[in-house]
This record gives sequence, structure tokens and C-alpha cells, in this order.
Amino acid sequence: MNKIKTIILIGMLPIFIFAKEQPKEKSNIEFDMLRGAGAITYRVLPDNAYIGFSKENKPIVAVKSKGFKSYSHITICIAVKKVGDSFIISDAKIKDLDKIKNKKKNDNVVNAIADIKGKKIASPKQEYKNIDAVTGATRYHSAVYENGNLLAKDLLASLQKNPKPEATIVIPAKKVKEIKK
Repeated sequence: MNKIKTIILIGMLPIFIFAKEQPKEKSNIEFDMLRGAGAITYRVLPDNAYIGFSKENKPIVAVKSKGFKSYSHITICIAVKKVGDSFIISDAKIKDLDKIKNKKKNDNVVNAIADIKGKKIASPKQEYKNIDAVTGATRYHSAVYENGNLLAKDLLASLQKNPKPEATIVIPAKKVKEIKK
């Protein structure tokens, strides 16, 4: 009787192996943000921030990620772009938003990220403008705003140092697809 159970269980083993979901290929959000801002080349700083440069080799965007605890441990990625004499948060995303399974909680984080995008954080007349939390923000919203603030301050300082470019080219998105084929 035990031999029959063992044979049945061993016979089912391949089903479990092949039924396992294959890992999804993740895109590199940092490079997507560099491309989206129009960067041609980039440089990685010691603090793992990416500085994107224009055709004229001028720094135009800085991108960095940071993990923090919200509803679960997630990673925020912020892009700060120079627009004229001012600096704005041109893009903000959560890399691993799929970790938050509850739809309402997921929507709360997405709304907090949407509030951050497009904020002017510095202009020639002022050094830095904080990203203010909205009235009635939960501690989870506040965590998104606080970590967005920390990243934005770091990125602003990196852009204002006017770093020298390196010859690392940001591959256009359509070229990445061609290389993968």
C-alpha cells in the first residue's frame, strides 16, 4: 500500500515542477526614466544615483531608488529633471507595487506617487521646497512623501554639483527589444 502511494506521489512530481510560474522579466525602471527624460549618456554615482546627460553633455536628469516600509517593504524610484532654471520631479514609480495585494492599499500608494509627480522642488530663488503631505494623509502616504523627499533632496544636490559625463550610452528602448530577440 505504501509503495502505491509513493509511486503516485512521484508520478505527480513533474506536474508540480512544470506548474510553477516562471519569473517575469523586469524592466530596469531607472533606465526607462533616463530614456523618458531624454538622456543620451549616463553616469552612476557612488551613492547609486544615475545622472543622465543631454547631447551637449549637460546633466539633465537624476534617478535613484530607495526601499522603505509602507504596507509592505517596497522600493520607490524618483527622477528629478532640470527644466530651465528649475528642478521638478519628472517621474516617480514604485518598482515592486505587486507586493501590495490589497487593491485599496495599492491604490493609496499609487495616489501618493501621483501626488509627487510634477512637483517643483527647486527654483533659482529658493534652495529646496519640501514635498508636502496632503491633509488627512495616512502614515503610509507619509512614508511615500518622506522617502520621496529624501530622494529628491539627494538627486537635486547631485544635479547641482554639475557632474562630468561618462561615455556610457543609454540604449534606446526599441534597440533593447531588438537585442533581446
